[in-house]
Amino acid sequence: MATRRSNGDGSVTKASDGRWTARIQIGKNPNGSPKIKAFYGKNKAEATKKMREYLLHTNPNDVDVSKEIFGDYLLRWFELYKSRSLKPTTYDRNDGIIRNQIIPAVGGFQIGNISVDHIQQFINQLQDEGYSHSTLNKAKQLLDGCFKYALTKQAVKFNPVVGIEMPSSELFEKKDIVILGEDDINRFVQMATSIYPSGAPVYRYGWGLVFILYTGLRLGEALGVKWSDIDYAEKLIKVKSNVVVIKNRNKTKETEPNFIVNISSTKTKKGTRDVYLSHTALQALSELKNIVSPAKENSYIFATSTGKIAGKRNMYRAVESIAERAELSIEHCNVHALRHTFASMLFRKGVDIKTISALLGHSKVEFTYNTYVHLIEEQKHSAVSLLDTL
Repeated sequence: MATRRSNGDGSVTKASDGRWTARIQIGKNPNGSPKIKAFYGKNKAEATKKMREYLLHTNPNDVDVSKEIFGDYLLRWFELYKSRSLKPTTYDRNDGIIRNQIIPAVGGFQIGNISVDHIQQFINQLQDEGYSHSTLNKAKQLLDGCFKYALTKQAVKFNPVVGIEMPSSELFEKKDIVILGEDDINRFVQMATSIYPSGAPVYRYGWGLVFILYTGLRLGEALGVKWSDIDYAEKLIKVKSNVVVIKNRNKTKETEPNFIVNISSTKTKKGTRDVYLSHTALQALSELKNIVSPAKENSYIFATSTGKIAGKRNMYRAVESIAERAELSIEHCNVHALRHTFASMLFRKGVDIKTISALLGHSKVEFTYNTYVHLIEEQKHSAVSLLDTL
């Protein structure tokens, strides 16, 4: 006997013999009863895939789309229209929001029955559960895009997202950024570059972390740097790649990894940039080159002993270990704290915000201002205090 699955699985059911069936209404029989088409598979994914492929290649007028389960409709729209336009990391994040937040809440309804109240309750629920303002906005954008598409296909009579009220961003707690003070910087560098009595480095990528500290690169950007990207004559580095870990969507065997390393363009257009190197950054590169040698022209500066790109988790663990052993005065030091510290050092040296924003590769100066507004306020206070010395 077939059993109904949990809310969000829609019209996909599992029979007592283990087979899965996906069903969709494709019209009505002569007697007025619903005309159902079924798709079978060994598992839920196979049955669902067959149903979506059918819908992708079927005339919408032949299917009563208004009765389609919204979760299935949303996934089909997302795969068809967003898989080519979004970066892999953005696609993964949005896919996660769809599957983990949207579908469990409203995915079980027929698309034609979803109201403004349903969407508003969902947004309110996300806020009550402590999700960030960014996540709420992403969820709204996904729903809005899907319903706009549904309107063009006459699957719905109106877009229920238009009528909702989004909570103000001021109601959400902002995360404090972690910045190392001068003493912590010295402690971190000393521990990161420490060596064993034999002369071997305690941390293979310790000098690499110092390099990040004195360039402000994102971790993905740093991992994507090759030795050929460094211009020693001009003392600069060309940042043009970003290493990310994405879901393996082409997995066909259980033995294959669920996630794979992907090398893409930088996070933003302004992320592709030249970053000038200080003396400390150049020294870090020189020391790192000796450790990861042989450093070939096209090899990555953060390379494993086998020549592969270093894993992000290894870098996370290294920073945590260094921070703990160095007994830093701050809590929860991570790789991104090194980037924030780079920015803070520039602010304290009086560098203007536009230059800092360009060095960090931010898409807008406003983003830099909003991120480091407390440092800017400190600089204003210090600037006015200079009047007392006149």
